[in-house]
Amino acid sequence: MNIHNVLLPGKKGAFYGRHSTEEQTIDTQLHWANELAKEFGCEIIKEFVDIGVSAVKKNMAKRKGLTALLTYLETAEIDFVLIYDHTRLARNAMEHQKIRGFFNSKKIPVVMCSTRDLYNSGDLLGELLKDGYSKYEADAIRQRTEDNHYKKIKEGIYRGGKLPFGYEFSPDEYTFKVLPNEKNIVDDIFQKYQEGEGFHSIALSLEKKSFHGRDWTKDDVKLIITNPFYAGYLTAKRFRPNSHRQLTDKEEWIMGYCERITPFIRYEVWEYCYETYRSKRKGNVSPKNFKTPFFLRDILFCKNCKMPLKSKNQKNKYHGNPNGNSIYYCENKACSLRLEKNKVHEKFIEEEMSAVLIKYLSTQHKDIHEEILVNLKQKVDKLSQQIKELEITIEEFTLQIRRTEVELHSLDSNKPQELKNSFLRYRILLKEKINNSQILINEKKLKISYIENVESDFLLMKNLLATTILAEYTGEIDPRLRRLLLYLFERIEIGPDLVYDVTARIDLENDSPIVLSGFIT
Repeated sequence: MNIHNVLLPGKKGAFYGRHSTEEQTIDTQLHWANELAKEFGCEIIKEFVDIGVSAVKKNMAKRKGLTALLTYLETAEIDFVLIYDHTRLARNAMEHQKIRGFFNSKKIPVVMCSTRDLYNSGDLLGELLKDGYSKYEADAIRQRTEDNHYKKIKEGIYRGGKLPFGYEFSPDEYTFKVLPNEKNIVDDIFQKYQEGEGFHSIALSLEKKSFHGRDWTKDDVKLIITNPFYAGYLTAKRFRPNSHRQLTDKEEWIMGYCERITPFIRYEVWEYCYETYRSKRKGNVSPKNFKTPFFLRDILFCKNCKMPLKSKNQKNKYHGNPNGNSIYYCENKACSLRLEKNKVHEKFIEEEMSAVLIKYLSTQHKDIHEEILVNLKQKVDKLSQQIKELEITIEEFTLQIRRTEVELHSLDSNKPQELKNSFLRYRILLKEKINNSQILINEKKLKISYIENVESDFLLMKNLLATTILAEYTGEIDPRLRRLLLYLFERIEIGPDLVYDVTARIDLENDSPIVLSGFIT
């Protein structure tokens, strides 16, 4: 059967058309359908269309125009259906087979205007080839569209989409208008996060109903902190497919600086916040790392057995009055060191922070930051060396796997199966060792990134030092003080008499006074 047997004079049919984007129109498809019907003396009595609907993103059941056509054909007496080409009906082979099965069951021929051929011709091989090409063409179009989109992002060209909180797009001027009230909130969020506040506590501290008419949540705050738009950068591939909340790793993002964006913060500030967030998420840094009453946690050790001291809040209320103490304690039963938190804190603040204060207020020019950087560089060098050693180990394991495979393939077929199984088990063991080594490499790379982008960024610590170092210690939770202590001190070993040894990232015993460069003007 061909179209000359279908499009006979006086026959009546229906038209179906579809396009994927709002920028396209159905006019061309409908024009060629009307021209073909006119040429053969036929009439189109019903039109069905899907406007701005992708056959890749939406299956056939979700396309209203196609569903309406199939429903209409259940009862209507129609001689044919006209489409522009087979891709208008579907973009994958399974849907093509379902649609053809329906039309064949109704004995309704479908004519493609572009090729003047039948969609349901009965040529199974030809139809399968067309269906396969339809899928290939859809994938190619999608890939080209994605590649072009990513290219524009890298060039810093805005292609549309919802803008983050604090901005409004001005289409007339093609600029991003800053909303002052919202900007103030965003600035406050970044400032509090730098001071050690968590997403939840920041959300609770913000004005009610100030996030698009509703209260803030910790997820809303997270999306602010992790969005480099506030530093002037456009992004793509920032979220996992089909999710607008689950972030991918920054290494997977496509980013481009956009000159039309007015940044709220410097990129270094954003990267500092992002690396802090990522270290918490990966477990390298505790989510409560800065907001804790035990501000010497993780750097306080037992002088006797060298084990890290744990912390415990033993306070409770007895008849409405506070009872008990918060303590640092050693888990080593042979040691059993227990120290009251407040006594440890008061002595440490009085003695060690006084030494830091003297350096801060002095007038000569040796840079504290340079001392800290030397210490941090040693850490990075050590981690880098460990990564190199792990990479060498992986190469050795890989070589052993290849040798094992060669020996396995060279085994005589008469060899016992148990011998072959032992080779296979050894190969699996080597694979596991490679995977574990790679996990360790990734963890160490993240630690290096945290050191380089967070701990080493002295410019970001200037305000923290200036506001914290002169503040009076009240015993309350102060994330700024906690962050400062982790910045300046590496290890503190303490005994039952509260006498301690300090490993600082700066020289606190040097008689010559020093100053934080850039602090005193």
